[in-house]
Amino acid sequence: MKDYSDYPEHLREEARRLDRNYEIVQCFQDSTGLPHIYIPDLSLAEFLYEDLKKDKKNKKKA
Repeated sequence: MKDYSDYPEHLREEARRLDRNYEIVQCFQDSTGLPHIYIPDLSLAEFLYEDLKKDKKNKKKA
């Protein structure tokens, strides 16, 4: 686990939460094939994934 002792005390929990969210999003990106760009939360990643799936379906129809 990452050491947050160098962070100001009032920011440590927020830094932990953001890192956990980022790890979750990275796993989601790995499983869906989304590119590894910074996406701040899972709901945005899921939205982009659904958009990507629609785009692929539309390209197959064309």
